[in-house]
Amino acid sequence: MPQAVGMLIGFRVIQGLGLGGLQALVIIVIAAMFSPPVNVAATRNRSQRSCRLPRLQAH
Repeated sequence: MPQAVGMLIGFRVIQGLGLGGLQALVIIVIAAMFSPPVNVAATRNRSQRSCRLPRLQAH
């Protein structure tokens, strides 16, 4: 039981920070469980294009 108003406010701040962190963690876990489907063909084409080096032309 808090002995002063300042102590009560401090405990409520700590409680709010803990709940905020827990809520963020729950959202991250849910997002990881239900990730959107990935278009594999588009991803493969994009990665091949970004890794392709320009060809040198002989003169």
